[in-house]
Amino acid sequence: METVLAKNQHERFAMVQKLLPPKMCFNECKKKPPVVTTITMNIKRRYLRSSGTTNKMKLAILGLFLFVLYVNAKPQYPTGVGYYWRDFDGSFYPSDAYEYTPNGYIGQVHAFGALIPGHIDKTRGYIEFVYNEQPYSSNKELKILSTTDTTQFEWVRANSNNVRNFMSKKFFVRGGFDSLEAQKSIIGRTLESSRAGVIYFMRQPALLQYVEDKKALEANEYEVLAIH
Repeated sequence: METVLAKNQHERFAMVQKLLPPKMCFNECKKKPPVVTTITMNIKRRYLRSSGTTNKMKLAILGLFLFVLYVNAKPQYPTGVGYYWRDFDGSFYPSDAYEYTPNGYIGQVHAFGALIPGHIDKTRGYIEFVYNEQPYSSNKELKILSTTDTTQFEWVRANSNNVRNFMSKKFFVRGGFDSLEAQKSIIGRTLESSRAGVIYFMRQPALLQYVEDKKALEANEYEVLAIH
């Protein structure tokens, strides 16, 4: 009898449990985002990823464009063997010294705190140069321009107003540096007598300064030594 009553009570308890609302489960019954929200988030993620890829491609294309523009704007590096400055005291001339004109060489002297290019006459063995609009000569602290391939040199026709326009097209041979004025110089020669001298191309006007007949002279039109 007790067993039957227990069984009945158990069945009634089960029926009551079915009628009651389900128990709350904080671990398993948390609210999940709607399907639409999930799809929207996925679309945003894909869009951001695709936008990032597109931006990278745009930056890569822009970088390539700027590189090509730079290469076309700048001259290519010289393909020859180059040039160098040998120590020179006037006692003998190196076999690889660059004779830019019959019995004429290009020298570089260290004087007045500057490196200054000028003309060396083979019959005299010293350099003639201009500094501060005055003529000078010296066989001390002197170098001579040398190379094993003279065919890589060329003389470019220019003048004091347009010489800077060639800087993006030609590689001018560096002549020296004036530390007092923080000025770099290049090497030029006159059109008539082919006399080498110095050009401070950042000056205005950029005149060729040279020595001839022991006088400091200037030329508005000249040729500039370049290497290719």
